[in-house]
Amino acid sequence: GSSWFVESVLPPQLALYDVSANHGALAFSHGGPAGATAILESSPDLQSWTPVQTNVLGPGTLRFTAPAPAAGAGSAQFYRLRQAQ
Repeated sequence: GSSWFVESVLPPQLALYDVSANHGALAFSHGGPAGATAILESSPDLQSWTPVQTNVLGPGTLRFTAPAPAAGAGSAQFYRLRQAQ
């Protein structure tokens, strides 16, 4: 008889965590595998994304603080972290 085995190993993922808000300012930590290039992006509508920060990740985590929105500005701001190709 014959047999086979397939094993797939997924790389460590990027993550946002330790989220907090203080007087309208949003802060969070982000990290992932050391050496990965992570792009933090923001969007007011989940459709158009603008790069905010690009980092080559090290062994630790990074902290990001977004200022409170200006008066009269849209109330929603979304963030995502993606790995550069």
